[in-house]
Amino acid sequence: MRAYVKEIPGRIHEKIEDTTYESVFLNSSGEETGLFIIADGMSGFAGTTASHSIACYLRENVEMVLRKESISSYENLLKDAITNGSNFLEQNDKGRSTLDVVLVSPRNIYYAHLGDSCIYSLSSKGVEVCTPLEKDKWGVPVNFVGKTTVEGDTRSVRERIYFKSEERNFPTAPDYILLATDGLLSRLTTEEITQTFSMVSKDHNPKEVLDLLCELVYNPQEKIRDSCTPREFATLLSLCGKEDTNVDEGSLLKEIRICYARQKNEELVTIIDGKLRWDDTSLVLIDLKNAVEKKISNANNLRTIRIPALEKEKEAYEKKLEDKDTEFSLLQDKQKEIAEKLSVFVEEKKQFDDKMALRDEIILQKEKQIEILEEEKKKRDEEIKASESRSFLDRLFNNKPRGIL
Repeated sequence: MRAYVKEIPGRIHEKIEDTTYESVFLNSSGEETGLFIIADGMSGFAGTTASHSIACYLRENVEMVLRKESISSYENLLKDAITNGSNFLEQNDKGRSTLDVVLVSPRNIYYAHLGDSCIYSLSSKGVEVCTPLEKDKWGVPVNFVGKTTVEGDTRSVRERIYFKSEERNFPTAPDYILLATDGLLSRLTTEEITQTFSMVSKDHNPKEVLDLLCELVYNPQEKIRDSCTPREFATLLSLCGKEDTNVDEGSLLKEIRICYARQKNEELVTIIDGKLRWDDTSLVLIDLKNAVEKKISNANNLRTIRIPALEKEKEAYEKKLEDKDTEFSLLQDKQKEIAEKLSVFVEEKKQFDDKMALRDEIILQKEKQIEILEEEKKKRDEEIKASESRSFLDRLFNNKPRGIL
């Protein structure tokens, strides 16, 4: 088994008053055993001291005893430790605290509860709430350790312990258990907790599940809708700068959550925190069958399994890949050869183009020479024609004036 822990300090205390403890150890017979605790100290009654003290007391009087001794009754051991621990707190003025304990023996799971925290279990039946919510209408716990009797309840501490147990090998025994202080319940609806917690059975990592729960503590969703009247909801929208109520409620709620997450509008934050008390939140998620690590181990084992038919198929596939690689290599060589030939062709074409350009230049020059010769020939023909049109004597005397010998 393995446990995962998450703690979120609230906004209403100077320091966190919750205490968590998780330990997986070997008992005196060498069998795996687990002790998991959340204690929520009560404000105004030395809460931090109380929660820490009761967790330490149970560690010393449950875990350390089981490490050393063979115990016939885990139930009596746990109830005695809680009763004596409560008396210890009262006698030494160490305050008051709620308490939830899960003790996992090799064969059974034991649950002990006092106060307004909660334990959930997840099995093939789904998510089940294992403990009652013991608080009054003002949200104050009506059951706790640190006092022999509480107001309105004359029972002793031992009698006030809500206790249950179940066999680990039972078909409907839980695979996962979640311990949560009231900080979670004040910010999330039961449905949100149930849906998110159940994700751990759908191959989600327990750490991811705890992160999702914490994200809803930081930025509540359904609880905002459930706790606000229509008028208060409209006020929150106006503080977000949204007045259009024609948009669907889901989109409006998203806008409010975005504004709240940014923590820029103090009035909006004050309203929501006033509605949804942001108390310390502590979570302990127990993976009883260590399912996550087993899945990783199984995946690693699959890598080492050899199946003859698959091995032959793999060899044939690798040979095919090798042939393809060879074919690809030949194609690359051929492509290289073609590229070289193309390069030579391009160079030859360039030389040919240069020769053609030179030839064209020569032809142009010849054409110009021809034009000049034709012009000269034309002039010459005109002179001959003019000469032929003169009389014989003019031509004889070469155009000399008459009367001159």
